[in-house]
Amino acid sequence: MFVDETVTATWDCFFPVSGDLDFNGGTLYLNRDLVIKNVSNIVSFGNIIGNNHQLMLEASNSVIPTDLSQTVTINTFDLSNLDIYLLDDLLIQNININFIGDCLFNGQGQTLTLSSTTTLRIEDNSVLRFKDIKIKGIQNEIIANRTDTGRIEFDKVTLVIDTLFNFKVGSFDVFNILKIQGENSYFNFNTDQITTITSNSTLFIDNLVTFSYAPSITSQIQLNLLDETSFIYLNGGILSTDTNGVQLIKGKLFVDSLSFLQNAGTSVATGIIFGDGVNSGNNLSVEWLPGAHLDLNSGFFRNANI
Repeated sequence: MFVDETVTATWDCFFPVSGDLDFNGGTLYLNRDLVIKNVSNIVSFGNIIGNNHQLMLEASNSVIPTDLSQTVTINTFDLSNLDIYLLDDLLIQNININFIGDCLFNGQGQTLTLSSTTTLRIEDNSVLRFKDIKIKGIQNEIIANRTDTGRIEFDKVTLVIDTLFNFKVGSFDVFNILKIQGENSYFNFNTDQITTITSNSTLFIDNLVTFSYAPSITSQIQLNLLDETSFIYLNGGILSTDTNGVQLIKGKLFVDSLSFLQNAGTSVATGIIFGDGVNSGNNLSVEWLPGAHLDLNSGFFRNANI
């Protein structure tokens, strides 16, 4: 137990820990991996300086923190160069967490739920990798980069959006698959940085989800499909743009179910554009699944593939 936020400690043991863990806002330095076993509760949270070690949360660690009486004021804590592994679903509530350096959140197939009183922030020159995880409670700017030098990597991730998620700062990259779910929800792409769908990877826009491309700068190319194995999959989803439009080159668009394009441009030049009209290597190929339809709800579309 930490008495208060002024206390620091170093973990340099091989064995796992169990029982109630009360950080009280203090700081723990890891010199070895820390395994928190079953029959444990993280009663209150604190700062963890990972030094590139692991924090493994086993099955009973389903809520952080467990004692809400200690979180009348929502406190902010730092996690630095730390890899977190889940062995069960986890709810994070009533705390703000800053991720510093190179951090990993590996769900190992589990679900992370974020309460509306929680935020995750990626600090300057830092990266947070989400891997093999479903994240619920996505809304507003609950996960965000602090500055343009922050980056989020989604690797086999499902985001379940409540209503509206705004991505305004920094970049995110897609590895393997990023599936966006939540009927009648919006993923607003508002950053001025380039997001990349990497090789052999898919941005999957599920039924009645609107992916709204509206970067904070005048640019049609902030959504980058790296090569011909980079995919966008519309599964009844909606690809929408602002008045500047979007140009998609390379890669492939999969169309499934009844999907939609939606554009606020005022001419073909500011519409939704496939390819560049110059280089066949920049064509965006389209594959139609059985029974699929792709409707243009509004605005302009141009097929510039050659």
